[in-house]
Amino acid sequence: MDLFYHVVGINGASDFNKSVRRTWTWEEIEPSLTLPKECLTDLRKKVKEKYRGAFSIWGVPRGAERVWKRMREGNSYVLLVTSISIHDPSIRYGGIVDIIVPDFQYTLSRLLWQSERYPLIYFFSADFLNTCWFDFRDALGFEQNYRPPARLFSVREDRVLALCNGLGLEAYLNSIRLPMAST
Repeated sequence: MDLFYHVVGINGASDFNKSVRRTWTWEEIEPSLTLPKECLTDLRKKVKEKYRGAFSIWGVPRGAERVWKRMREGNSYVLLVTSISIHDPSIRYGGIVDIIVPDFQYTLSRLLWQSERYPLIYFFSADFLNTCWFDFRDALGFEQNYRPPARLFSVREDRVLALCNGLGLEAYLNSIRLPMAST
């Protein structure tokens, strides 16, 4: 499985309540999707097969398209990093990318976040996590002074394999996931 992390910043973290903690249904978002009819039908079918009801949604800016295009449905995990500062270095949410919405979705971005800034959108079932930027940085073997800007990143395969003393991504995720009752 591929690993990505999105440093959203403290201001961006306010969007977690709009589309990660607050889940959405197909009926709520369908009118805001700008897709050809056949593509919309295919997407509706995928959503109905994957989710029994509501799901979480996340989006990234157009400038992240190069990295976003490397995501694969069902085989990419994204950690949402609040900030890399000491003020709030938490990593509280993540999830497997279940469905990638094709094309730029400016209208859906506006519905979700009252802004067209995040048109590259995917659906996922959120995991609630308990870790922080500093522990994540160290687990990946980054230097202490590594301070990435707010954007989407992919993690090299060798770094993913080294997680949890070589046990890999799934062992790492199991060590930081909170039970659903903790949310």
